[in-house]
Amino acid sequence: MINIKLTESYNIKKNQEDLEFVDIDLQQDLELFIDPYIFTKLNGDFAKSCNNAIIKFFNGVINLIRKNDEINAKRMLNGLKEPSETHLGLSEHSIYGNGVRGKKAAKLYKMLSKSRAAKTGNLKDLSDCELMIDGIGKDSISDITTNVIREYLIDFTQNQCKIYNIPMTLFSNNIWDDNIKKWIKKDYKLPSIGGKKIILVPKSIVTDKLILSYDNFYNNEVLEHYKNIEINASTSLVRVLKKGERVVYKKDLKKKYPKSKLIVYNLINENPKYLDLYKERKKIFNNMNVDDIIFKAHDKNKVLRNKKGNLAPL
Repeated sequence: MINIKLTESYNIKKNQEDLEFVDIDLQQDLELFIDPYIFTKLNGDFAKSCNNAIIKFFNGVINLIRKNDEINAKRMLNGLKEPSETHLGLSEHSIYGNGVRGKKAAKLYKMLSKSRAAKTGNLKDLSDCELMIDGIGKDSISDITTNVIREYLIDFTQNQCKIYNIPMTLFSNNIWDDNIKKWIKKDYKLPSIGGKKIILVPKSIVTDKLILSYDNFYNNEVLEHYKNIEINASTSLVRVLKKGERVVYKKDLKKKYPKSKLIVYNLINENPKYLDLYKERKKIFNNMNVDDIIFKAHDKNKVLRNKKGNLAPL
């Protein structure tokens, strides 16, 4: 019988609810993502360290782009590899995530360097890319985050391995050293399956969708803004209900103001308060249902396996 979950492989008699880490699927990526915005909502040294590392790295890239220092900006981005060792993200069959290394790093540089949001200073955090940069979504943001905080995730993994007596082997890892502003190779002991290293991820930092969501911002902030404009101007989009209430239907707004990251950027650029207020509302973050989210991700993989037949073990 092929073990699907990590706990099954290492005979850990605990349910996901009783674990600090995501009990990963060893055959196929779980469609879960590390959201950098979550770190701003969590307490503790781990979250603080991760958040600081992400801020420093992202600000470093953006500052180089603003200085037109393409060589050093690309050098920072080229160190980002597909973090297959977490077994999280998007993939069709196996651990082949859609990371940002190589050609994708060059593409990421191109998208950021051409972005008015980066050049004007509206792009302040990595999580803002989801709102304003075309081609950068939850998978790429999660991959970037994983790379930057890899050393902290390794420390977490080693602690969990000690708790559950999971054997570890020495592996080389790509680590961002902010002191020297370079990617370096460092050896760390990590668990493995079939000779491939595994990095465990705290379940408290994963989600199925990012807290700061392009779709959500458009459907609420953007459309609400333009609805008020239409009502104040008494345009043809305004409908008067029987009781005299004046309304504008979302379907009409979407036709006149089609969804795009450019329209989100334009609103934020003209009215920065919208992003501030949006983030303020999103501060009320509750990750209590993370176990359900993980369960659903496993369930989704089961459905996929049933459709396509069992996948070969990694």
